[in-house]
Amino acid sequence: MKRKVLALGLLLIPFFMFGSEADLKIPELSSNQNHLLMIGLLITLLGMLFGLYQFLKVKKLMLLISFSKPVVHILFNRVAF
Repeated sequence: MKRKVLALGLLLIPFFMFGSEADLKIPELSSNQNHLLMIGLLITLLGMLFGLYQFLKVKKLMLLISFSKPVVHILFNRVAF
């Protein structure tokens, strides 16, 4: 019985906490911090472009039809949906 009451109390705790996104305080960034964020964004974009390049490169590879049929058959028969 104590466990059930404790579990119910733990589940109800978030309902008693009041807060919203409007209460968040956004800090002011210095120029150095802003510069670091822009560098991180640039690195992320370069990574996305590299991934797209590699995807298109692999997509262009010729796949023999005789090879693809057994592979597709093996993959779809062994995967349980």
